[in-house]
Amino acid sequence: SSGINAEWPLRPGTQLTHHSLPLIAMLFAAISVVLISVIAGDYDSDFVPDAPTIVEEFSHSAHISVETENVPSGTTQVHLQAEELDDLTGNNHEIGYTFPYNADVPYFYYPQLNSNEYHVFRIKYGNTDSTWSQYSDYSSYNHADASRVSLIEVERNWPEANQYCLAEGKRLVVVHSQKVNTLMKSAMASEEVESAWIGLYDAHYNDNDTTTTWAWVDGTKFNWSNFELGAVEDSTLDTAAVSIDSVGEWETLDPADKKKFFCEELQTESVNARHETVGVIQSGELA
Repeated sequence: SSGINAEWPLRPGTQLTHHSLPLIAMLFAAISVVLISVIAGDYDSDFVPDAPTIVEEFSHSAHISVETENVPSGTTQVHLQAEELDDLTGNNHEIGYTFPYNADVPYFYYPQLNSNEYHVFRIKYGNTDSTWSQYSDYSSYNHADASRVSLIEVERNWPEANQYCLAEGKRLVVVHSQKVNTLMKSAMASEEVESAWIGLYDAHYNDNDTTTTWAWVDGTKFNWSNFELGAVEDSTLDTAAVSIDSVGEWETLDPADKKKFFCEELQTESVNARHETVGVIQSGELA
């Protein structure tokens, strides 16, 4: 006997022996694990959240929201990570930003995005002990969509089409992904249009430089294309502007040709610099 008596809450008449003590130690350990789990909110590191929603993407930032019903109990912080689509070196994953979480204000401004690029976002949730869930899937692409791209059914040569879009506060469409290309193809099919100008041209078509330099009207990188097989990708004066045909392939044509064309609405920054960094704790890779 250890000398501990029935004052311990055991069955009356039960005495503790050296055989009982390991069982009691195990019981205390189990109780401790339960208490720690309760205090920590029993945070599930295997939880996979729903993808966040892009409310609006601006020129250098994005307004992101989450559904509070999908946020685990005990969450005190979130980590958002952007992926830049169709980057010249492949899709570019940013390190991301960590924000405090408040269920009453379940939205975030993701700052310092590259202007005129295309982004999707993923999220993970964490608690005060920096236990993190898994990352969600990426959000739906939401930069140039049907509400921003329109087929103009008047015929203009390429310079006139460019000026037409600018006069409307828009631009000839800039294409950095298959999604936008498919969008234009569908619009052309519904209107039975065979060919339409896009915002790609040879930057040297109007000077003495014989080098072909394909450029978008907004100055973004030429990092995605869908030229048809056999298209003349080395520009001459007669092949210095690009159109899309009814099957979604691109062809190089004379800028003087008259065609229908696609304009794209511009999206400008409408949040101020203070809002861009609201709630940011830090940037950096998290485990």
